[in-house]
Amino acid sequence: MRLRDQPGAPAASSFTDLAAAQKYTQAVISNDANENRIADWIDSTRKKIQNNPNYDPNKSEIQPPLYLQFPGDQVGKSVSRDDYTTHGMNAQASNPDWVQVRLIYKHDLDPPFIVLTAMPHKGP
Repeated sequence: MRLRDQPGAPAASSFTDLAAAQKYTQAVISNDANENRIADWIDSTRKKIQNNPNYDPNKSEIQPPLYLQFPGDQVGKSVSRDDYTTHGMNAQASNPDWVQVRLIYKHDLDPPFIVLTAMPHKGP
């Protein structure tokens, strides 16, 4: 279990299934505000490449991560660190309606990024 094995993890979560993971991740990336943030991040990373030949763009991660709320949807399950600390294996999972997506730059791709991780989340 992630919370047991990774003491620094703030929570453990999963989507309801693979189809939900793909659907919600794509929706977060395709959201207008997030598309603008992604475009700005790509432009900023490209400028860093031009200004510094030693810059490794593949270490660039969009910060803060992308978020989107899906009111009324149960996107998955999540267990917080606090609940796990208090209740151990009897911790109760919550049903978050937010999704967090973390992107990392990949210079040779088009578009030049991959999804590092995506997860149900309590929100920003």
